[in-house]
Amino acid sequence: MSYETMTGRRYLRPKGGEAFVSLIAYISMGGVMVGTMALVIVISVMAGFEEDLRKSILGVSAHIVVEKPEGAFTEYAAVRQTALSIPGVMAASAFVKGQVMLRSDQATTGAQLKGIDPAAYARGEPGEEGKGTGKVFSKTPRATAKGFEFAEHVSPGGMETLAGVEPGAAPGILLGNELALSLGVSPGDPVVVISPEGTLTPVGMMPAMRRLVVAGTVLSGMYEYDATMAWVSLGTAQRLLRTGKAVTGVELALDEAAKAPGTARDLEKQIAPGLRARDWGELNKNLFAALKLEKAAMFVVLSLIVFVAAFNIASTLIMSVMQKRRDIAILKAMGATSASVRNIFMFTGAVIGAIGTLAGTGLGVLGCVLLKKYQFIHLDTDVFYLPSLPVLLSPLDVTVIALSAMAISVLATAYPAWRASRMDPVEVIRNG
Repeated sequence: MSYETMTGRRYLRPKGGEAFVSLIAYISMGGVMVGTMALVIVISVMAGFEEDLRKSILGVSAHIVVEKPEGAFTEYAAVRQTALSIPGVMAASAFVKGQVMLRSDQATTGAQLKGIDPAAYARGEPGEEGKGTGKVFSKTPRATAKGFEFAEHVSPGGMETLAGVEPGAAPGILLGNELALSLGVSPGDPVVVISPEGTLTPVGMMPAMRRLVVAGTVLSGMYEYDATMAWVSLGTAQRLLRTGKAVTGVELALDEAAKAPGTARDLEKQIAPGLRARDWGELNKNLFAALKLEKAAMFVVLSLIVFVAAFNIASTLIMSVMQKRRDIAILKAMGATSASVRNIFMFTGAVIGAIGTLAGTGLGVLGCVLLKKYQFIHLDTDVFYLPSLPVLLSPLDVTVIALSAMAISVLATAYPAWRASRMDPVEVIRNG
C-alpha cells in the first residue's frame, strides 16, 4: 500500500475537530447514492415501457411491409415468392388497407379497415423469434411480441368467420376492443361498413356499403390500434375499397425481429423497381426517436442529483485541504511531490463517490427486482394500457449509470486536489 493511499484512508477517518467536515462527506455520499439509485430505477422503468411498447407494436404490425408509394399494385405474388426465398422470412401475406365508416344501431365512427388472408392468420404463422402460435391472434389475455391477442370473450373460430364460410352467412369483421365499445357492439352483432370508394349512379356517386357480422374483438394493448382498427377478409376489403385484384402491400413475418432492417434492404434489391420494403423500426421511427430523446432527457435531469452531490464532495475536500494545511506542508517538506499530494485528496474524494455509487447501484437494482417481482405500484388501466410499471433491468444501462456517477465524483475532486498540490510549504509554515 502506497503512502498516498494510507494517508488518504487516515483522512477519511474523522478526528474530534473534523466532525462537521465528516458530516458533509456523509451527506455527499448519500447524495451520490440517491442520485444513482434514482437513475437506475427510472431508466429501467423507461426501458421497460419502451420494450413493452415495442412488443405491442410488433403484435399489431408486421416485421416488414412492402408497399408501392404511388398506391396499390398487382405483382404481389412475385413479391411474396421472392420474400419467402430469403432466409429468416417465415411468412408473407398480402393485405389491403383503407379508411371507412362503421355504423351500428348505436353509433357511427371512422375506422382503418384492413383486409387480410384469414387462412394464413388462422394457421398461426410464426411471430417474433418463431415463438408462439401466431403473428396475430393468439388466445392469451393480453398483447405480447407474438402478436395481437383476442379479448377473453372472443371465440377461437373468430378468424375463420371473416370469410363467411358457412352457406348464407355474412362475412365477419374483427374490431379493435375500444372501437367495438364506441360502436356498442359485441360478437354476433351486425355492423355496416361504408366505403368512400363508391360507384357512379344516375343520382350521383353512391358509397359502397356492406353488412358484416362482428366475429370478435381484438385487444392489442395499444389504444391507437384498438380504437381505430378493423379487420376483414382480403376479398371483402378488395370489393369494399374497389381495388380489384390489387393490394396495398405485402406483410412479412421473420423468425427474429432484429433481422428486419437487413432483410428489408436485401428484399428491396430483389423486388421490382418502385416497390419499397420498410421494417417495423422505420415505420415507427418517430415514436422510438421520441422515446430515446425522453430517456436521454430523464438521464440528464436525474444526473443533476449526482452533480449536486459532487459539489458537496468538492466542498468537503476544500474544507479538508484548509484544515490540513500544516499536514500538507510537512509532507512536502519531507519530500512528497505535488502529484502525491494531489493523489491523496483525489483518493479521498474517489472513495466517497465510489461508496455512494456502489450503494446507490445496489439499492437501485434491488428496487427494480422488487418492483418487477411484486408489482406494488399499480396503474389506472383506464388511462394506461399496463396494470403496473414495467421494468427492464439492462446491465448496459446500469454500467453506464454507475460509471457516469463515478466519473462525476472523481472530476469533483480535481480542483481541491490541484489546490492542495500547489500549496507552498514555506508560506504555510511561515504564516502558521
